[in-house]
Amino acid sequence: MSAPSPRFACPRCHSALSSLAADELLCPDEGSLYRREAGIWRFLLPERAAAFERFTREYETVRRGEGLPRGHHARTRAGGAGSP
Repeated sequence: MSAPSPRFACPRCHSALSSLAADELLCPDEGSLYRREAGIWRFLLPERAAAFERFTREYETVRRGEGLPRGHHARTRAGGAGSP
């Protein structure tokens, strides 16, 4: 018996998302498309992403001060170069 697939809801309207492909989900009410990249579903809404821009800039400034290249956090999350 296989494990049940996880069910996801639209982060904006909370409607159940429909699967379009293995790595794509669609909100049937709003038409919003959500993708899985590097194994991580991307549900962060653009208006919420703006709230994290300052943190990201400051984080990267600190990390560069430690000698790590710009964008290091993205590669670490994706399991790329520099991953622990």
